[in-house]
Amino acid sequence: MENNSQEETDFSIETEEMSDEELDLVSGGTARHSNSKSGAEVSMIELQSVVSQRGMQLQLTTGMLSSMHEATKSTIGNIR
Repeated sequence: MENNSQEETDFSIETEEMSDEELDLVSGGTARHSNSKSGAEVSMIELQSVVSQRGMQLQLTTGMLSSMHEATKSTIGNIR
């Protein structure tokens, strides 16, 4: 068997820290707020919760009205 010596390639990458402006450009302006929620994000989460609760209330009300309508139709049908 022949022993081929191969050169080892160094794949290490030298890095340097990016400035805040560079981070903002790369991240779309969200680099500084990655660890904490901003007031706008909290407001949006609260709004989503309120909208979700409202949707649930509408579903429950619709279901109750539908049940009441069916009961009334059944009663009227039994009287005839």
